[in-house]
Amino acid sequence: MSPDIVAVDVVVLDAPIAVDVASVGVQGPPGDPGEPGPPGPAGPAGPPGEPGTGTGDVTGPASATADAIAVFSGVSGKLVKDAVGAAAFGRINALAVGTNPAATGAIRLPNIGNIEARNAANSGDMPIIGTYVDNKIYVGSPAGHTTPDTGLVLRTNAVIEAQAPVAVGANPAQSGAVRIANNQAITARNTANTADLPVVKADVFDGLEFAKVNNPSYFMGLLQARQNVQIFNGYLSLNEIVAPAVAPANNAYLFLKDDGAGKTQLMIQFGTGAPIQIAIQA
Repeated sequence: MSPDIVAVDVVVLDAPIAVDVASVGVQGPPGDPGEPGPPGPAGPAGPPGEPGTGTGDVTGPASATADAIAVFSGVSGKLVKDAVGAAAFGRINALAVGTNPAATGAIRLPNIGNIEARNAANSGDMPIIGTYVDNKIYVGSPAGHTTPDTGLVLRTNAVIEAQAPVAVGANPAQSGAVRIANNQAITARNTANTADLPVVKADVFDGLEFAKVNNPSYFMGLLQARQNVQIFNGYLSLNEIVAPAVAPANNAYLFLKDDGAGKTQLMIQFGTGAPIQIAIQA
């Protein structure tokens, strides 16, 4: 037997043993604590808690598209779905954009706001429609806008219905359906696409000029219909006037005047000299 091993006989007694303390040696140090015992059984359950007041019973799909917008699926109000594209906005009665948007309308822009699109080269933005400091609506770029100008192209069967007369330019006419500014023209492009043809213009003499089609680079009226000239089907009507000044170079004026005795004279005035009588009333 090894000297480090001591054999001990353990006897279980049925009654306490009386020990003479005086005969017992000095008490030794306490031993190390034993391993913890197994956990005891669970205690009884506590009383149930108070019921919650929320109604958070909305559920969604197991997965979704990143940055998509959740919209309701069906009409129960308890199921949402992943929405991408046009459906992402669901039903929106009005879309207000920016600071100080319009108070009414389906799409509400702020003051001096534009709807813009990216150009084909992806190098700049093109204003489509918007307002400016003059409180006017512009198709394309308003004055002072730094982005490239855009134009309005009407496709086949496009219709523009003006609810009021259309005024063009500064100081337009104050009456009429289409109102042109003073000394301005309605022009058309020539067949060769090399120049513009002035079709009709109100000139500085308050006359109506029709373009000289064989020389569209300047206004030299093939016919100038003034207040004393009327054009009918097949004839020209002239009223008597005071003899005009000499005509411009390479031009002549044909007019009627009174001879001073009640007779009407048909006269011509060239670029030099005095008026010449062509005929006189019989």
